[in-house]
Amino acid sequence: MIHALKKAVSAVKREFKRIAADRAKLVLLPVFLVIMIVSASFIIKNYTDYARAKKISVDTKKTLENFFNSQDFNSQNVGDQDINAQDINNLNLGNHTPDPETAYASAAAAPTESIVPLAGTPDAAPAQTPPALPVPAEYADISAVEQIEALRAKYDNDDIVAFIAIPGTAVWYPVVQAGDNEYYLKHDVYKTVKSGGSIFMDYRNDISADKNIALYGHNMMQDIMFHDLRYYVYDSGPAYYSSHKYVILVTRAGTEIWEIFSAYNTSTDFYYIQVHFKDDEDFYSLAKQMKAKSLFDTGVDIAETDRILTLSTCTNTDENTRIVVNAKLLDRSEWDTIDVQAVRDYLKLDK
Repeated sequence: MIHALKKAVSAVKREFKRIAADRAKLVLLPVFLVIMIVSASFIIKNYTDYARAKKISVDTKKTLENFFNSQDFNSQNVGDQDINAQDINNLNLGNHTPDPETAYASAAAAPTESIVPLAGTPDAAPAQTPPALPVPAEYADISAVEQIEALRAKYDNDDIVAFIAIPGTAVWYPVVQAGDNEYYLKHDVYKTVKSGGSIFMDYRNDISADKNIALYGHNMMQDIMFHDLRYYVYDSGPAYYSSHKYVILVTRAGTEIWEIFSAYNTSTDFYYIQVHFKDDEDFYSLAKQMKAKSLFDTGVDIAETDRILTLSTCTNTDENTRIVVNAKLLDRSEWDTIDVQAVRDYLKLDK
């Protein structure tokens, strides 16, 4: 009798366990499906954002090629140099893993508190964006103006103020500037909400005059945005630097070559994005700090009279740290010293 009772109790316990397991399955199955759907959506979104950012890089290159090919002449004059479509094509994308006083009047009055390009972004475009820059008569390099206008037409975006390229890397993008440092964190060059954002210039900058031009871009997946800046601060940094030491920036004023003099990781406590200075001594104080922070000696000196281009991206390890690459503007008389062949080919220095 007791044995039979124990068997009955055991049977009841097993039934309760079965019912509980079935109910758990009924609860967990929808949860599992939701997780799968959300994960799949996240993966798809990331891939589409990556593909879009990559396409913008490629389209920018093609737009400039088409611009040169559509002219009634074989090449465009860039200062004292000629650049044609073939030279644009030779600038490897890489596959390894104006009147400043009116156009930028708000920049002079901008506050100088720390700007950390990580915060959330508004859903709509800022109400005030820099107007299209006029073309001063002294700008002899009309082709550069036309290149910028070709990109503005391609992307239907008058916020484009330049384009940037680092030969041998994935960096080949229009540079945009909005009325704040938030909008283009989450909007691409089409002004569409995308996680990859855009390469954008600090809203306080006057690209034609400021001593420190700050450009921001996300540290995204391989081959897009400012991902490749990480290689300057890896263990192979010095070797990587030796073949990727120049930044090409084309503005309405012409083609500019910037030579990298420093690469480092830093916390946002270091105010490397200062764009306005009391005097040359104030500027030089920051420049010396940038130089001292470099993880390796580039052998490039910096002076009070120089101008600096600052490239900034997140480390993806700590929200308060950044990868920073600083470069100084080369005078055209210094172009003959350029020792990266892809850049020499672009500038037709050996022809």
